[in-house]
Amino acid sequence: MKKHLVLWSLLTCFAITQQHNSQYKHGYKLYRAKKFAQAESVFKTILLSLDKEQSLRKKTLFFRGKCFLYQELYRSAISQFDAAMTFEQNDVDILYNRGKAYFFSQDYDRAIDDFTRVVRLFPESVWALYYRANSYFSANKLALAQSDYERLLELAPRFFRGWIGLAKISYSKGKLRMAVRQLKKSLRAKNSETHYYLGVIALHKNKTSDAFSAFSTAVKYNDKDYKSWYELGKIYLEKKKYQMALQSFEKAEGEIKTHDVLLQKGIALYHLQKYTQATEIFKRSLEQRESAKTFYYLGLSYQGAEQFDEATFYYTRAIRLNPRLWEAYRDRGYCESKIGKYFQAQQDYEVFISSGKTDYLAFFYRGEIYEKISQNEKALRDYNKCIKLKKDYAPAYAARSFLLLRYKNDASQALVDIEKAIELAPQESDYFNKRATLEYLLGDVEKALSDVSQAIALNGKAKYFYNRGMIYRVQEKWEKAIEDFTTAIRRDPRNANAYHSRGRTYLYTKRFDKAMDDFDKAIALLPQAMFYFHRGRTFEELNMPKEALADYDKAIALRSEAEFYYAKASILYRMKKFLESLRECNQAITANPDVADYYFLRSEIYKELGNEEDAAVNRAMGKRLKNKKY
Repeated sequence: MKKHLVLWSLLTCFAITQQHNSQYKHGYKLYRAKKFAQAESVFKTILLSLDKEQSLRKKTLFFRGKCFLYQELYRSAISQFDAAMTFEQNDVDILYNRGKAYFFSQDYDRAIDDFTRVVRLFPESVWALYYRANSYFSANKLALAQSDYERLLELAPRFFRGWIGLAKISYSKGKLRMAVRQLKKSLRAKNSETHYYLGVIALHKNKTSDAFSAFSTAVKYNDKDYKSWYELGKIYLEKKKYQMALQSFEKAEGEIKTHDVLLQKGIALYHLQKYTQATEIFKRSLEQRESAKTFYYLGLSYQGAEQFDEATFYYTRAIRLNPRLWEAYRDRGYCESKIGKYFQAQQDYEVFISSGKTDYLAFFYRGEIYEKISQNEKALRDYNKCIKLKKDYAPAYAARSFLLLRYKNDASQALVDIEKAIELAPQESDYFNKRATLEYLLGDVEKALSDVSQAIALNGKAKYFYNRGMIYRVQEKWEKAIEDFTTAIRRDPRNANAYHSRGRTYLYTKRFDKAMDDFDKAIALLPQAMFYFHRGRTFEELNMPKEALADYDKAIALRSEAEFYYAKASILYRMKKFLESLRECNQAITANPDVADYYFLRSEIYKELGNEEDAAVNRAMGKRLKNKKY
């Protein structure tokens, strides 16, 4: 019986061992196939069922540690190597791999200890010398690092990484020529790392073209040289090749998911006007590390998306981290002006300008604020400073043009400025539209028509069609005017002025039903005095005096205008309500005493009231004004 039990026990142990060996082989195959997560899971299963004394345990611990190492789980790798070391203290493979885990986790002193033990046991281990040299270098023990690099090159003269290591030491000491000579000795190996460091040195010498060539060669040799992709991205950013920069940073991000890579990628997206994506990337960057620059660019991205409240918030965060980030004051000022916080905006521009910065945009934006708060002289002074700093900045000429018109009433100089803006930015449709306005005011209707048509050709905005419709109406080209007003309404259905102007055109051409419909729509959108007035005129044409009077009253309630009183006086006269008509006519003359028709109407009213003397006086006054006009 005992013999049977012993035999059964031996068979069971053999079966278990066979099962473990089979699992181990499977895990090792997965490891060799670089399926490290799956391999680690298999090795873990084996370890859970192995006895502590079994010889397979050491190998399983070792390879599980390597799986963690290749997954960059360095602390987990170290714990497995420590456990494997309990079987043999001087196993070179375990010491070497644990040293790498310490090195990559930046525990350089422990890494040096492990590599030193490997070198002591195996003096010709080039890789152990290499990693110990790297550990010394990272720990800023340059003399010891140099000694190890030189020793490994004695053992393996073609080991290019040794020359790179020496070059790094020379570079850190500022010996750039020596570093380049050492790197060139590693060129035979056709590796990416050499070209990466050649690129770094070229950047240090401000030789951007050479640096670009070196980094490009590096990624040609190794498409996964993430550091070179990152540097290429920065060069593309500097050259304003933002799409290429973005592609480079996306390559770099595959391995280097650091704050800096995310920040640079976000900057590329910002310049490509992909503001939503940019804000997402900047926020990911902030999860790793807060920086004033990241907050600033987050503000810029929200500003680009016209989310000015959000932009203001992030500019403030940037300023808190770096109160001397002057650009953040300038751009916060711009956003504050957009949300009506003119006082705060003005203060921010004052801070920016008083810092000694001579940014033309600051003067331009502050000029806009001064203009909005009716400090026109200061606005003009800032536009002048902007133009002095940047003579080819078209928006400053355009802004100064209309300020000169409104504030100085200098249409000729305003025209000179807008023509300069067009010369600088011939694709800017707004400038042609503004020049058309000036030409119209100066009486050159044909030029105005040509310019507004050019604005439409560049960008068919609703307001351009509206403006051209107004010119056609002045020229009494009624159908063309109606066509343009209709296009303006189609492109901007809430444009009350377009409905009103089309209504007036219908009124002039005696299409009263259509006019009434347009005036109704204009008033529904925006009840303005002139809209009620012209609807009143339409009611008059339709012989609906009571409705007309009601609209004139509404117009007068909104705005006291002489022509409103005159229209009301006229209709009351026709209704033979002479005293009421006289009262309204008096109001018209008080509001504007220089219109002949007002006196002629008052003359007729006095005649009806039997006051021939006053009738004669008013008729004479009307004739005098009429003769004066001609």
